[in-house]
Amino acid sequence: AGDGDDVCLEIRAPDYLYIFDTGGGDCPSGCINHQYEGFSVDASGNISDLGSYSNASSEAQPNWFASAENCRSFL
Repeated sequence: AGDGDDVCLEIRAPDYLYIFDTGGGDCPSGCINHQYEGFSVDASGNISDLGSYSNASSEAQPNWFASAENCRSFL
């Protein structure tokens, strides 16, 4: 039981997708809210900020999050 902050890496050769998850709201029971921050790193080490997404928002999931199936199942 329980949840909290986390990070996930998904390799999308030649790039790497990092998703940082900040959990909140009753985390001893699994966290109600999650704030996700996405970053892409290319083979040269250049970092691109992909933006953020909150599961508490009514906005649609951004593509970088929606297509990260492995990370979404983990986070």
